[in-house]
Amino acid sequence: MQRVKPAAIWGSSGMFAAATAGVSYGYFLQPAAWPGWLKLAAACLIAVGVAAAAAWTWRRTIPPCLAALRPPSAVLCVLLGLVCGFGLVVVTPIPPAHGLLASTPALSAASQQTVLSLLAGLCMAGPIAVLALWLASREASVARGFRGTGLQTSGEDAGQTPTPLPQGVLARWAWLGYALPPIAAGIAYLIIFWPALMSNDSLGQWSEMLSGQYSDMAPAFHGMTNWLITRIWLCPAAVALTQVLLLGLVVAWSLKRLRQWGMPRGLAWTTCAGMSLLPATGILAITLWKDIPYSICVLLLTLWIMEMIHSGGAWLSRRFSWILLGTVLALVALYRHNGLPLAVGTPILLAVPYHRYWRRLALALAAASLLIWGVRGPLYHCVAKPIPLAANQRQAGIGGVYDYFWAALCIQQIAAHTAAHTPLRPEEQALLESLYPLQDGRWPYNPYCFDGGLNIDLLYSWQKWEAKKEDLTALAMRLFRRRPTVYLRHVLTSSSYLWGISGPKDRGYYIVAFVEGPPVRYQVLREVKGNGAAVVEWLEPRVPLPRIVAKTFRQKWLFWRPAIYLYLVVLAAVIAMLRSRSPRYGLILLPLLLHTGFLAAVTMSQEFRFQFPVYLVSVLYSGFLLFCTPRAVAPGVRDGVYRFAVRAGLPRNPAAPDAAVALTPPDSGCIIAGLGR
Repeated sequence: MQRVKPAAIWGSSGMFAAATAGVSYGYFLQPAAWPGWLKLAAACLIAVGVAAAAAWTWRRTIPPCLAALRPPSAVLCVLLGLVCGFGLVVVTPIPPAHGLLASTPALSAASQQTVLSLLAGLCMAGPIAVLALWLASREASVARGFRGTGLQTSGEDAGQTPTPLPQGVLARWAWLGYALPPIAAGIAYLIIFWPALMSNDSLGQWSEMLSGQYSDMAPAFHGMTNWLITRIWLCPAAVALTQVLLLGLVVAWSLKRLRQWGMPRGLAWTTCAGMSLLPATGILAITLWKDIPYSICVLLLTLWIMEMIHSGGAWLSRRFSWILLGTVLALVALYRHNGLPLAVGTPILLAVPYHRYWRRLALALAAASLLIWGVRGPLYHCVAKPIPLAANQRQAGIGGVYDYFWAALCIQQIAAHTAAHTPLRPEEQALLESLYPLQDGRWPYNPYCFDGGLNIDLLYSWQKWEAKKEDLTALAMRLFRRRPTVYLRHVLTSSSYLWGISGPKDRGYYIVAFVEGPPVRYQVLREVKGNGAAVVEWLEPRVPLPRIVAKTFRQKWLFWRPAIYLYLVVLAAVIAMLRSRSPRYGLILLPLLLHTGFLAAVTMSQEFRFQFPVYLVSVLYSGFLLFCTPRAVAPGVRDGVYRFAVRAGLPRNPAAPDAAVALTPPDSGCIIAGLGR
């Protein structure tokens, strides 16, 4: 065990204590509430408490962590704590100081905010760095790696004879128990919000499904999927129930595989319970949005990537693996328009670490491309009928959707430049006036959502901009070259819900498909008229659960802002990479980063459902990545594992000759690879 000098212990403890006391004294202790001597005494007590806690942490935690980690890994953990601590300050605005700093005349308001931000970042960096050191150096016992594979040990000695776990039909299907809590939660919400939650987009797609006139504004494939489901029961509840069942089964199968890869039973049930109790899971599972099947497909894609990670890529060599992977990639691209970059980029980037299996990845990409072409080509043209977007307007139908989205991006960018008073030439002003009237030289602009006037009077009026599409694109590009900072500011603001833990109030952030109230209300479809108009009725649930869910909107940053879940899964993946001394666990972030990155560049409204796949993956996999990934061990321990595996009769993995040992039964899915590498 490495020893830490007392000066380092007390120096660092005092530093974090002073930072915490400064934040408390400068912000939380209001001068109007307490007298000065009481505020000073409270700050001193806070400093002493933090110093004692930090000293105890240093003495008990840091030396064994440093002894178990290589110096580069320890430095990376400290840097991770600093980045997370000060990064949280950047993405979470700190209110103005109203304590000691506010009463200091020598500091301006900007200086007060800077001092508070630095102190707050330092306060958060210390605990996060200690947590990262502990998680990266945490031991993962060898026995834990065998528990989910049909073998277990009675002690830590790898030389003991393993004892088989119970086998049989019940044990084979026991994983379905993990599906019961999320399914029960979804059915409970479905009963309360019967027959389902539907927004205006959902009502529009339901009308298209009944009339057979599909528009690809919301992917027509989703409407066709709803049509197929409702052949058994023509009710929105049929679609909602299907989504609940599919989500529950995917979660259950994922937890089964995580158990086989070393997740303890208690953590598996905790993850399952957390997934079920969080209101976002049940509420969105019964909402008829394209984002729900898309998120389920991304969750399944993440599971396939975990299969590759834990088999060293050997999962790709199985007979039907490329078909499974290609099907999921095609569904990802068909359920959301921004899913196409994810579907194309994932297999291409996976071919870099798994270049030995590039042919299988190419087959998966080819299968996905064929399915996408078959649906968007022959199927769309055989089934879909043209539908007008509005009276006396262009027959949009299945085609033209990408022209629509491109025009929307150009219009929003031009509106941002007019709001920023970017200089316009006379011919450019004339072009904008011919499309939509300028008010004080500007178009209406809201970075958080697309303006309603521009949406109805310009974007939906195809005849206004379709003939001038090239001019509109050229103008947007010229304005970007003229003032690129305006576009960058627009992208950062419009995508703030992706990276900002807390956001501005009343800025068009859309969460759920019911009115928050009071009272809580949701709309139910009663009939669809001949012209496609939906007749709805507003209902009020008679049970208190929706009102309890509505109270969680007061803490949006925790329950309904996707940034916290994105940061959690990224932190967990980084810890897993540090512990295993391998970048392979970073591959789990590949679909999420492709999805979030492309969404940040093109988003025009802020809605939680857009990041529902990030939420699902974070809740399901963060615990495993933080606590259950195997830690690289010394060669002596690796030899002990090998002797244990030989006594158990487990063969070596031919796909990983430099690995210690691998479990090769097709239903085990567990590999002990790269130990000591």
